[in-house]
Amino acid sequence: MKSNNSSPDCSVQEEADQSSHLIHSSDLRAANEGHSYASASSNTSGLKGRLRGWLLKFLLGDYFEKELQQHASIVRYLNFLTSHVDVELGDKLKAFQGEIGESLRRQELDLKTLSSKDFPRLSDSLEQKLKILEQANRENQIKLDAQDAVLKGLETIIRIEGKAAAQSNVAKAEPVGCSVDYDYFLFENRYRGSEETIKERQIGYVELFKGSSKKILEIGAGRGELLELFSEAKLAAYGVDVDQGMVKYATSKGLEVNCKDACQHLENLQDDSLSGIIAVQVIEHLPLDYFRSLLSQAHRVLEPGGRLVFETINPCSIVALTQHYFRDPTHVSPLHPDTTSYLMESAGFVSIKSTNINPFPKEAKLGMIDGIVSEEPGLLRSLEKLNIRINRLDDLLYGHQDYFISGQVSK
Repeated sequence: MKSNNSSPDCSVQEEADQSSHLIHSSDLRAANEGHSYASASSNTSGLKGRLRGWLLKFLLGDYFEKELQQHASIVRYLNFLTSHVDVELGDKLKAFQGEIGESLRRQELDLKTLSSKDFPRLSDSLEQKLKILEQANRENQIKLDAQDAVLKGLETIIRIEGKAAAQSNVAKAEPVGCSVDYDYFLFENRYRGSEETIKERQIGYVELFKGSSKKILEIGAGRGELLELFSEAKLAAYGVDVDQGMVKYATSKGLEVNCKDACQHLENLQDDSLSGIIAVQVIEHLPLDYFRSLLSQAHRVLEPGGRLVFETINPCSIVALTQHYFRDPTHVSPLHPDTTSYLMESAGFVSIKSTNINPFPKEAKLGMIDGIVSEEPGLLRSLEKLNIRINRLDDLLYGHQDYFISGQVSK
């Protein structure tokens, strides 16, 4: 029995020895060493030691023998399992490494194939497309240059014709306060914005006059964008303007616009004859005394509950003041919202309300400092204070570009 059991154990031990270079095997094999009956006695030298060993062998020999055999069997079995697991994992790792290597070789081969065959073709295609785009860009630039030349030529012709018309009108009975300023007409077209843009900005004013029972007057009708919006909303409206060039342009679109001075026109109207009056980007062109007179006449001709609306550049915004107000040489004086409100109130208007409009885009502003992460409380408090000051500076520099103010005649 003993010899029959020893051969499998030897084969297992040999297999474990062969895999001693793998993980765990050498550690487990060390557990087999020193498992003998002699290890049960701590000291066998001398008479007392030999007597102690004999007594232990006589009393506990069988027990120690069985325990040692069991422990050795467990250790050998663990060696057997470890050797097989290590070998199997090693084979799988080698196979996996081989697959990765093969995949990398295939990708390298694909790149070499693409580099040698397809790159020249792709490069030629991209180069051809770039040439087409460059040619199209050159053609578009030529067209733009031609259009710009035509526009400048037309502006020159208009200026010449305008001067000639102005000289010929001296001998004619031109309405008082009416003039032909073709230069300003061109100036408006260049810097005011397109008609579509202005209509988008002014569409909100239509709501203020919904339900009007009588006509609405626009002072300084210009190119007639707002009058077109009133017409589309089925509201009866007409305009006056002192620039005959503007009047001709507006009337060419079928709008009712007269070349008249605003105050003189209001003086000729009956009391309570209008439901509304609006002047967009006009009052900054008026001297103070003229503006006071206009307010007085407007209060007289508006019916009870009638509404007066002004839109003007916001002088509380430094950028709007420097970039928009001072660009126009015909501006007389900027009007603070508080000043306009006070003058309207002095003229008898009630329910006066000022609203800021046309904000600068966010990307044009300074903007707060964010994205800083710190565990230092002092730094975070300083950053918070800095952002508060940046917001105040943004409001001062990049406040809303315009404001409109509305008041009513008491009912």
